[in-house]
Amino acid sequence: MVLRIRRTKKLALLIFTSLLFLIVLFRVYPQYSFSDHFETHRKDDPSGNVHCLSRVLQLGGYEKPGLTSGFYEPNRWKSFISYMTGGRKDVKTVSQSLSNLDLYQKCSKETHVDQDVPLLRRVESKLFPYVNFTALNNEESQDFWPVHTRFDGTTFRGRVLQFSSENNSFIGTSPIEFKVSEPFWENWLNSALQRNSKGLVMSVSDYLVADTIRLIRVLRLLNNSLPIEIVHKSDLHESSQQLLIASARESGSLNYPPQELWFLDVKDMLNDEYIAKFKRFSNKWLAITFSSFQIPIFLDSDTVPFVPLDTLYEMDEFKRTGTLFFKDRSFPTSKLSSLQVRVLKQIINNSLGISSDSKQGFEILKKNLNDEMATDAIESLILKKQKHYMDSGLLIFDKQKHFFCLPIAIMLQFSPIQEYFHGDKEWFWLSLFIFKKEFTFYPVEASNVGEVEELRTPESGKICSSQLSHTDMYGNLLWLNGGLSVCKKNCWDYDFRKHKDIAAEYKSVKELQKHYQSPVKLEAVIIPDVNKAPWLQQNECVMYSYCTHYKKGKYGKLIDFTDSQRRNYEKVVKLWNEVV
Repeated sequence: MVLRIRRTKKLALLIFTSLLFLIVLFRVYPQYSFSDHFETHRKDDPSGNVHCLSRVLQLGGYEKPGLTSGFYEPNRWKSFISYMTGGRKDVKTVSQSLSNLDLYQKCSKETHVDQDVPLLRRVESKLFPYVNFTALNNEESQDFWPVHTRFDGTTFRGRVLQFSSENNSFIGTSPIEFKVSEPFWENWLNSALQRNSKGLVMSVSDYLVADTIRLIRVLRLLNNSLPIEIVHKSDLHESSQQLLIASARESGSLNYPPQELWFLDVKDMLNDEYIAKFKRFSNKWLAITFSSFQIPIFLDSDTVPFVPLDTLYEMDEFKRTGTLFFKDRSFPTSKLSSLQVRVLKQIINNSLGISSDSKQGFEILKKNLNDEMATDAIESLILKKQKHYMDSGLLIFDKQKHFFCLPIAIMLQFSPIQEYFHGDKEWFWLSLFIFKKEFTFYPVEASNVGEVEELRTPESGKICSSQLSHTDMYGNLLWLNGGLSVCKKNCWDYDFRKHKDIAAEYKSVKELQKHYQSPVKLEAVIIPDVNKAPWLQQNECVMYSYCTHYKKGKYGKLIDFTDSQRRNYEKVVKLWNEVV
């Protein structure tokens, strides 16, 4: 009798434990269900596509009463507002969204959607709610398509810009041939862009006009031949556009050629409820995604190039992977929290199908990368907890190879884990990594550029500046981030009042202003050894100024520019600092 009671108790405990396990499983991973494994295709849809797309709606919870699409809802889609990181909740939310996007991509690639176009559009409107599908579905209207405006005032809508493959000159347009039965992003890539087209892309609004004018001047000095496209959301006033056109076209000469300048207004492509959500860093996604070029080079307005930018297309890193990314300052002290690393690692594991308790998990991650620089990026994230890895002031992105990673990155930018990083930067390479796409970084570390201040001996010194520089293998400047004045921020009054050390060095606010607005002197770069002498943040320029140190034979690498280099760089500095 006692034995029978013990067996009954054990059986009851086993049943209770099993039920508890199933409840936890479904609460943590609601995207998985037994029905997914046993459902058959609908008899009226031999291709299985209607069923496949319906699963996106069902698994995402979009079709269930009382449920919404989470952070994708307009009133919850908060940009640059801190979320309370919920650990397991964040894993669940982001993994679910990635799973939905992955399933959508597989459905749209593997089957035909002619049977139920309304279902396709309904799925897309849930997954990409920022796109104005209402206007797109009106077949008689051209209102959805972006507006291209050339420097001469010529305007096109619903047309594909065409450029010569020989000299990048504008040669005309062709109609966008949108196929209503095909997925939207595939349509956009194949019908709205000229194949293999290249050009420079910037995201500009009124308050960035002055820096953009300076950048255009430098591009002319470098004899840029690539077309330039400035992307906006109707937030670039006509008067601002005229100033930009003047900087690109006036006083042309053989040594200072006029530029092929275009403006692209994407406002009508966006759902009204989401337009305001794209601000500051997140405007980059609109610029790169909807730009007219298949292989754009994206530039921040305060980026300054020192080489013709078309030469970057010839770099091995880009030819091999279809991307060219550059490193950020490395801050050993700027760390992700242990919770944030666990969340990111779990999201990555879920997306790549790696068990969270697999001891070989990280080795599998590295094998998937198959690139030394890409491996270094993920090691810095997962093992070293590094918060900063990529400088996105300039990058190249081949949309033909990697396009779908852009809506993935947009989702991550606006997800509950968006606060883990600063702005847009890390989502570029992480979106590629999560979807098993090739990417790499230029192998030279970021550097500090400016005047060298000797310390105790000629064998040691430092550079302090607000510029982040990037050099090639031989120490030549490729480009820098942060403009070419000592401090491009209008912060002299704040710094003078806030910091006693700055007030002690400068007699007045006016004297500090004069210093901040003065041109930089490009004499050398220091590539720091961050393990021995890391980047040190300074009070100047609202703490946008950093110092790097070197000691010959001990730590850091000092590269003095030659007289020829200094003269060439001085031309760029002088031009950038001319009155706008």
